[in-house]
Parts: sequence; C-alpha cells; structure tokens
Amino acid sequence: MQWWSRRRDESRPAFHDVGTRVEEILRLAEEQAEAHRAEARREAAEIMAAARREAEEILAAARREARRITDGT
Repeated sequence: MQWWSRRRDESRPAFHDVGTRVEEILRLAEEQAEAHRAEARREAAEIMAAARREAEEILAAARREARRITDGT
C-alpha cells in the first residue's frame, strides 16, 4: 500500500464504526430534543400561570369598578 493511500484510509472510520457513531449522534439528539421539550413545557406552564394571575387581577379590578358604579359611590 502506498503511503498516501494508507494515510487516507487511516483517517476514515470503518463502515461498522460509522453506524455506531450515527446511532450515538441520533441518541444524543433525541436526548437534547427531549430536554428542550421539557424546558418548553415548563416555560409554557409558567407563562400560563402568570397569564391566569393577571387575568384574575383584571377581573377583580373590573368587578370592583362595576360595584363602585352600580353602588353610586
């Protein structure tokens, strides 16, 4: 085998290694995707809770204002 041919072959992974590497890359990608989905669910829950609190505050203020108007005070 020529030195240039051997050097090129040594830099490439064997085909059986490629499958293992691809499998590992896909497994890591799945784990990262699940972590991102979990974080998105947590953020969505926090946003929804904050929106509900704000809506309750607005509704309470509107009820107070309605009572003030109807009571004539």
